[in-house]
Amino acid sequence: MDQVLDLDSPTTWARVIAEKAALFMKVMPMAIENMSIAQHRDTLRYAHTRGGSYKPKVRQFDVGDFVYFQQQPNDTLNTSSGRIILKIKVIRPSDVLELQGVDGHTIRDHSKNYAPYHLPNLDPTIITSTWIPPLDYPCQVCQRTNDAA
Repeated sequence: MDQVLDLDSPTTWARVIAEKAALFMKVMPMAIENMSIAQHRDTLRYAHTRGGSYKPKVRQFDVGDFVYFQQQPNDTLNTSSGRIILKIKVIRPSDVLELQGVDGHTIRDHSKNYAPYHLPNLDPTIITSTWIPPLDYPCQVCQRTNDAA
């Protein structure tokens, strides 16, 4: 629409309403179909979880594994909480994990508060924002060690 609409004109209003009605008639059947598909999917999921055949996955942790801990905010205005990655040091028989953070502090908490860490090729103990490479560290592009650029 490159031109300005004169919405004071009844013929312009009639045209705009007719365009919106045509769009509504075209899009509404797709929306209803999508909603019925979602409702059927949710019905099946509910029947599966409440029918007795659903078995939740049991989380098995081993010493040396990394886990996520979701910090709960103290209040709803605190948005600074995020996922923390910890390393399992000891697993006690009561499902209490002894965990160590990047800073070296150790905490103990129940395993139900943790989820497996799914990025096995990353080492969360290295903080890349504070890491300064040694002077003889080779460039990853040209493999030279003597030129800072």
